[in-house]
Amino acid sequence: MSEQQLEALLFPARVSRGSDCRPLPDWDKVDIELQRKGVTLRLLWEEYRTVHPGGLGYSQFCKCFDDFKQTLDPRMHQHHKAGDKAFVDYAGPALPLTDRMTGEIHAAQIFVATPCT
Repeated sequence: MSEQQLEALLFPARVSRGSDCRPLPDWDKVDIELQRKGVTLRLLWEEYRTVHPGGLGYSQFCKCFDDFKQTLDPRMHQHHKAGDKAFVDYAGPALPLTDRMTGEIHAAQIFVATPCT
């Protein structure tokens, strides 16, 4: 065996990341879908993997999406004096809450407030 053949066996050429031919999702569409209520990155990844079983894994999907988001223009940076304001909103869909006495089911909202720091 020649020296070159031995070297090729011991030190095979590295495959560059650029040769990765896995299909990538349309990140603009992923970004738009994430704005819909109840849609998560995990759900979109699962849909992507249904169509492309050999596609990106979840962590790589998230990293690629984060890289995409970094290329976008910043939305709006707000500067606040610490403790001067608080942001409030309702989190997620209403949850069923059952009255133990009557068995009646009521919709309960989760209210979230966070102070600006």
